[in-house]
Amino acid sequence: MSISQFTYLSIIIYSIIFATACSTNADDQQALQQSEVPSLQLNEAICTEFAVKLHESFVQDDSTFLNSYINWESLRIKSAAFVTKKDSLLIDYAWWLLKKSFYPGRDFAKVNSLGGAMRFVMYYKENFDEHHIILRTFYPPQHLNFYDFTLGTKGAFLTIEDIYSYEMAASLSTLLGEQMDVLVKLSDDKLSMETYHHAIQNALQAAQKLNESGKITQAYKQLISLDELYKSTNYYKHIELSVLFQSPDEKVQLSALNKRINSISIEEKGRWLLLFYQSGLQGNYQQARLCIQNLKDWIGEDEMLTYLEAVTYYEAGDYLTSIELLNNVIASEQDFYIVFYAKLTAQIEIADYSAAIETLQQIVLLFDAGHINWDKELMAYPDFLMSDEYDDWLNGTALPL
Repeated sequence: MSISQFTYLSIIIYSIIFATACSTNADDQQALQQSEVPSLQLNEAICTEFAVKLHESFVQDDSTFLNSYINWESLRIKSAAFVTKKDSLLIDYAWWLLKKSFYPGRDFAKVNSLGGAMRFVMYYKENFDEHHIILRTFYPPQHLNFYDFTLGTKGAFLTIEDIYSYEMAASLSTLLGEQMDVLVKLSDDKLSMETYHHAIQNALQAAQKLNESGKITQAYKQLISLDELYKSTNYYKHIELSVLFQSPDEKVQLSALNKRINSISIEEKGRWLLLFYQSGLQGNYQQARLCIQNLKDWIGEDEMLTYLEAVTYYEAGDYLTSIELLNNVIASEQDFYIVFYAKLTAQIEIADYSAAIETLQQIVLLFDAGHINWDKELMAYPDFLMSDEYDDWLNGTALPL
């Protein structure tokens, strides 16, 4: 695995949280019991405790826990505000159709099985009673995203009021609201709305299957067959980017990324994440680091943001600074093979072979990597493979950690 691949993922971008495939009716989850909190006033301790429980539910593949805490009525009101055609009957039916198709809990529960990792990294408070917890998801080598959960209360219960995805640069209420607006505008009655909604779902599912099969051109053709009004939504624009980013042609990737970024308001905080990847593809590493700093202003210090910052120095050939930052990441988070591998190759690049052997020993111990054919894995570094230090390590005569 090469650290030089400056991409979301080499194969696919996962759209965690806003899956389109119809699934278990979310209406059925609304009646699930919720854990009573000590008071109507939230605080950091209560929100942090909830974050721990929410994380545990994801790890245990529990797809109902999150949904049972969503304040669906509040979300419906916020989403309906996006609808410009004021037909209450059609608005209510559009909400019912969309709510059936969105099942956030299921998709967060998939993160671990898809090779990713997640962690709640921050709590903060806005205004008097608006509390937030931020979830980080990471897929090696460099696909990072953050989800900002807005928490509130309803009576004696804690609720999830909304969820903002940095990668999508939009909240759940915005994504639902935009699609409600499209459905209401294009429909004369419930039947025509349901027909149109199913046509969208079928097209998106077909595109997803083609995309997963590596048939990028066919998937893209399936997407662009959709109505122009639907293609104006943030949800569609994200799916389009996800498909085109699978192209092996970096020009296609960059063009798709530019198109998506230009459609996002400059005031949108999630825009900084996409700008980071754009800057990386363009080789503008100073600009990429500025994007990281702006993300830290919103999210706070985070080890994987520091890792991405280290990548920018690595790509620019400043291996010493990259190693320093990678050591900072490793000091607090040792779960990711890719971080150690980046440090290993950076040490090899500066011919610090003794240090590289120490890192190699750490990789073998921490990740049970003794089975890896390191001659093949590190074939891009023949001088290291022919060094005395590497030979000693292979023969078992290197000094132990």
